[in-house]
This record gives sequence, C-alpha cells and structure tokens, in this order.
Amino acid sequence: MTRYVCLLYLLTLPMIGYSQKKVKVELVQVEGVIEKYIPTPGIAYSIVQYSSQGESALARFPSRQGKEILQQFPVGTLVKLNVKSRVPKIKFEDNPKRTWLRHFLTDSLVSIQSDQSAISCQWKKDESISSYFRNRKLLLEQKVKRHIETEGSKGVLTESNILILDNSFFSQEKPISNLKVGAVFHNFGTDFPLRDGEALSVQGVERVMSSGLLTKVVGTIHSFLYKQNGVCIGLTLQTENELIRMNFPAEVGAKLMDIEKRKQPITIYFDQFSVDIKAFLFPSIQAVISGMDTIKIERDYYGDPDGKHEFLITTKRGQIKNLIMDRRGKLISIHLNNQILIEANEKIQQQLRDRLKKGKQIEVHGNERIKKEGEVYENNQSVIAPKKLIIDGIEFLVDP
Repeated sequence: MTRYVCLLYLLTLPMIGYSQKKVKVELVQVEGVIEKYIPTPGIAYSIVQYSSQGESALARFPSRQGKEILQQFPVGTLVKLNVKSRVPKIKFEDNPKRTWLRHFLTDSLVSIQSDQSAISCQWKKDESISSYFRNRKLLLEQKVKRHIETEGSKGVLTESNILILDNSFFSQEKPISNLKVGAVFHNFGTDFPLRDGEALSVQGVERVMSSGLLTKVVGTIHSFLYKQNGVCIGLTLQTENELIRMNFPAEVGAKLMDIEKRKQPITIYFDQFSVDIKAFLFPSIQAVISGMDTIKIERDYYGDPDGKHEFLITTKRGQIKNLIMDRRGKLISIHLNNQILIEANEKIQQQLRDRLKKGKQIEVHGNERIKKEGEVYENNQSVIAPKKLIIDGIEFLVDP
C-alpha cells in the first residue's frame, strides 16, 4: 500500500461511523463574530473561524478572495454567513495531528455580509485537495535562511525566498522545521501556487512548498534490478560504506545504463521511505547527477515504478528455455527461446505447472506490452500477459 493510498484511507476514517447514516449537505444561515483567519494549505488565508452561540465554528472560502474578505470583514466583525454544512456534522477528537483533516472537511462559505459589506464566494474547481498530489517539485542544495511559524504550521525560508512547511498530511521523523539556520538540504514536495487576490500570512515569500526531505548520497552503480516480468526498475549503488538498493521509474532505465557505462561516481537524491523490499519496493530516486547530466523525476511513483502500459494482441510460439520460480518455489514466469517472457499467474501455477517442462514447444495468445521509450527489458525480450496457452495441442484458458 503506498503512502497515498494510506492517505485516502485516513481521509475516510472520520466517515466510517456515519456509513449507516444519510449524510447530506444543507445551506445554513448563521450569525457570529469573526475570531480569526487561518491559512491552509500553505500561507494563503482560506478559512474563517467565528463564534456563534458561544461555540467556535469554521468555514472555508476561496483563497483568491482572501484580500477582499479580510479587508471588509476584520476580526471582531459581527457577520451573517451562508454556509454549506454537512448534516449530521462530523465531530473530531481534540488532536492537533487531525487539524488538517478538520480543515479539509469543514463547511464551505457561500456568502458573508455585515452592516457595511456583502461578498458572495466564487468557487472554482481547482480549490481541491487533489492539487496536493500534483505540482510536485524538486529543490536541490537549498540553504536555510530562517525559521517560519504560522497558524498551525512550521517551516523554513530558504536563501532563495522559498518557504517550505512541515508536511501536515504525513508524520515525519525529521521535520524540516528542525533544520538549523545555514543547513543545506534537498526537498521533494508539493508546490502551492500563489494566486492574485490571496492574503498571505507570511510576507516576502516567492514560493510555498510542502516538505519532503531527500537524502543525498554519492557512489557508483554496482548493478541493475529487474522485476519478475524482466523490466528494469532499480539499481544498487555502491557508496564508500554500503550497498544501497533503490527504485526508479522504468522509463529512465536506458539513461541510467548509459551513465553506468562511464564507471564514474554519481550523486543521487532519494526518498528513504520503504516498506516492502520483498515486493521490490525500495527507496525512490528523485534526481541523479552525473557530470553535466541531470535526471529529475518530479512525480510520485512509489509502489508502481513499472507504470501503466498499452498492449498489443499477439500470438507467439516457442520452446521453453527456462521456468523462473520465487524463493517458495512458485512459478512467476516462463521464458521462450530467450526472447519471450510469459507472465505466470495463479491459474498457470495451479493447473499447468506439471505440463510446463524445459524444451517443450508451446503457443501463447495474449497481450504484449508496448515498450515505452527509455525502458529496458532483460535480454530485450517481449513481455506477454497470457490469455490462452496451447500445450501438446490442448488449449488452456489462463486469463485470471
């Protein structure tokens, strides 16, 4: 399970207790006094906290209207608000680590008015948490100029005036706010664009990003790693003290193999997060520097370095040259003529294992992967997901 699948699971947790109830959204009018404004995500104000009937409540507004709203409705103003509110409301435990979730699931402001002013909110589709998974950017060799603390967030300002905030979605062993002034670091995080009309809680900032500290290491490529289907999706790097296994997206395999031929030290920036090395899920490479060449991978691919592919319907015939097993003796692939790799599945393992012998002629019908530019397949072989095998003249349907 990738960390983003984990996040989506966490997002649904507060809803589990309401799964048997009908949760709907109603337009509600409330009256209250503005207590404060809250910036989220980043440093643009987008939430108003107000007091109504002795209790504090929150409502989110489009950040692009932040300047207008803050100017016309300063803290202490008595206002009437129309909000879209979930019924019944979701109650949150008093846990600072869940504050971001409370902000995400808070009411949406439709309009706000006082005795002097009135504003209707102009919502646009991009005001969504989905942007958190896009706009991923790399920053290498940055230096901490000073520390920043804003409403519920801590971070550092770099010498290039980039503000990087501690990641509020995932707990971190090493928060970026713990770095000392003058420290050099490397980051892979979400870039929060600053838009016209936003009111910012921190001034003098040119860009805002979430944190995702990377580790820098220097060494030489020792070997390359291939998935069970023969696709190159990793390498081992020999450093001064250790041998490190890392993943990279399949489409940069050819470039890295060209770099390896130089037999020279390279610099790699990678995310140390790793949960399942048995499933070939190693730390993720985000940048490689070799001489004047730089490879940047500004997207998340953890859990799927192989990526999605298009397929071509095909029929192949050949002699079984090899049967590849895992450590437990389970069949994982069939090699024909050293040119074709057939991906084995549970049907093949359970029903046909005894029929598959080295030297036997077989025919396979299935979907052949269309190789992407930059990919490297072991022995340059074709990779086929089988739908039908013909063995000894007998046809077997093996589509899982």
